[in-house]
Amino acid sequence: MNQKIMQKIDNETRFQYSKKVSGRERKDGDKIMIEMKNELETVLEKTAEQVAMEQTLRMQIDEIYEKQANMVNGLMEPKFRECSYEEKSLTLCFPVLEWERNRAGAMHGGMIGAAFDIAMGYLTRYLAGQNFAPTISLETVFLRPVPMGDTLVICVRANLAGRKLTHLYGEGYLESSGKLAATATASYFNEDTSERS
Repeated sequence: MNQKIMQKIDNETRFQYSKKVSGRERKDGDKIMIEMKNELETVLEKTAEQVAMEQTLRMQIDEIYEKQANMVNGLMEPKFRECSYEEKSLTLCFPVLEWERNRAGAMHGGMIGAAFDIAMGYLTRYLAGQNFAPTISLETVFLRPVPMGDTLVICVRANLAGRKLTHLYGEGYLESSGKLAATATASYFNEDTSERS
């Protein structure tokens, strides 16, 4: 599909240049056309990588409801919002549920930490190409309560995605107001340990 699109664009571009330029100008035009084609190929590659990332993450998050329905990941009901291949980022939404409340009636800090861990874990596994990447460290800073009836929007990005370790930073916002509620930093080990007993 991409090859056909590229050929059509290439043919159309050549036709337009042949109408406008001749001789030396045509050589300059050909050079410009090659640069444009290279830029377009780069854009198409990035677009394909972005689409693949989104499909993979959506599928993995949807599997939570089948395979982890009675575990913390499934019980927290994460929803995919967006991701960026170029920025190595992922955004998930977590509704504040009745069972997640603390004594003050807001989302329990442990659940906020779990929301960060879930989002960061999915991004790490995608970037590392692994089924399971254990959390090494997770530090959460709480800035304001996340009340019942609201949704915690977790935005995470990888600062470093190495061969063995991934380091991430995240921010949690109240969907109702857009105010920052919490931040987190974490490190994950990029070795697939899912087959170990």
